[in-house]
Amino acid sequence: DVSYASTNLTDLTLSKLSIECKHLKELRVACCASLTPAGLLDFITQMPLLTYLNVSNLNQVDNSFMEAIARYVESQKRQF
Repeated sequence: DVSYASTNLTDLTLSKLSIECKHLKELRVACCASLTPAGLLDFITQMPLLTYLNVSNLNQVDNSFMEAIARYVESQKRQF
């Protein structure tokens, strides 16, 4: 379980996290304004054990991002 809420976490940091922490199950990135939907989606697809992701209060996260996550989860038969 990792929380980066309200930090300057970037897509690059998420990419490194996906390499170093393959067993991560929970991640909280609420209020991390530097993250992009593309970076988050790339991260999610690299994290086979992730079951919880908090992306609340991210300005760039919109309905299309949430729909993309839902499609990915459905394709993997995983639940977040």
